[in-house]
Amino acid sequence: MAGVLCNGVLWAYVLWRVRPNMDPAVLHYTIYFGIDRVGEWWQIYFLPFSGLIIIGMNAMCANVLRREPMISVVLFATALVSQIILGLAVFVLL
Repeated sequence: MAGVLCNGVLWAYVLWRVRPNMDPAVLHYTIYFGIDRVGEWWQIYFLPFSGLIIIGMNAMCANVLRREPMISVVLFATALVSQIILGLAVFVLL
């Protein structure tokens, strides 16, 4: 549930900060080269959407492997960690 909550916060933050416009949006930033990927404003939504896919895939795998509870815990912990990493990426970009 924590991963789903983090993804919901991520969606809310992106919806709050991103406005449709014609200016290019920064999609990737490195400390060595600066901005190295720009694109359309709607492409920023791929980050929270990829988090949603990660949660879905991990939930499906945990359902298939429900006889092994430790694997389910690891899958859900991985989904939570990925949401935190995606949240940091969105925070830095916006």
